[in-house]
Amino acid sequence: LHPELMELSGLQIASICAAYGELGWRHDTVFKEVISAILEEQEKLQRARVLGLTSSSSHEKLKFGSSEIAVVTNALVRLRMYRGNNDWFRWGENYEELLDVLVRRLETSGELQKMAARPLAAASYALGRARRGSEALCAAMLARMTQILESGQADPDEQLGPQRFPEAPQASLDCFIHGLAMMGPSKRKEFLDTQWLREWMCLNYYTLSLGDLIRINRHLVQLRCFDQPYLETFVPLFCEPENMSQLKKSDIQELTHTYNGAKLGEEDLGRHFFWALGRQFQKQHVEGLIPGQGKRRPNVQRFG
Repeated sequence: LHPELMELSGLQIASICAAYGELGWRHDTVFKEVISAILEEQEKLQRARVLGLTSSSSHEKLKFGSSEIAVVTNALVRLRMYRGNNDWFRWGENYEELLDVLVRRLETSGELQKMAARPLAAASYALGRARRGSEALCAAMLARMTQILESGQADPDEQLGPQRFPEAPQASLDCFIHGLAMMGPSKRKEFLDTQWLREWMCLNYYTLSLGDLIRINRHLVQLRCFDQPYLETFVPLFCEPENMSQLKKSDIQELTHTYNGAKLGEEDLGRHFFWALGRQFQKQHVEGLIPGQGKRRPNVQRFG
């Protein structure tokens, strides 16, 4: 596969890089070839535009579009291959140049209006980790995610080709909002209009996992794009015994940060909510102890 990697389509190459990222497999040669190909293609495009040999609409004929670049960039972040330089390859410098290309494509090419949910979330997270993105770009990306959620399809423009098992658009919402909160110089983004998103959350919360719901609300508070009635709506849901028993320690910490960040305390939400969170936290802690030793079990994630 690797000797003939560059003969595949840009979408197939990006999918392979995404798989490496999810599996945690770092293959330096593959990513070096892919990054070099993207930057070389961008250089040819800029040279052609300077010479007047092509127009700004020629981006549709490129092998690597905004979606493919976003997926590759996000894989580099997951594999921690975005820092450091050596004689073999300048990882840090080329990664920064890759981000420049991604931002320029999203802002000028019009490809953002056709991106699917997963590449859009990948772009948001990668740019967020680098604190990139203007106010206009943040607003445009949120508008695109709104269109995707409204359509009910993760890829309404069929940019990723036919999918045997198409995923729900909200499957990438947590990652997208997380990246959006990190984009730019500050997490506070009061200029964003999240009214439609919050209404959608209230009507479709049951389509999200409990962890995703908690984290999305946490990121909305970081963005300062929330109101008190919205956060109060979910308190009875979290207090239900079935849901409370499913909360992990990380979920409880996120909930605590969410409502503390929104400055909502016992006088606003009642004592039972915070009491139940504390009780569940203690229960999770005790269940994680090794009997007779008082030590935590090692948190090992298994693949395969």
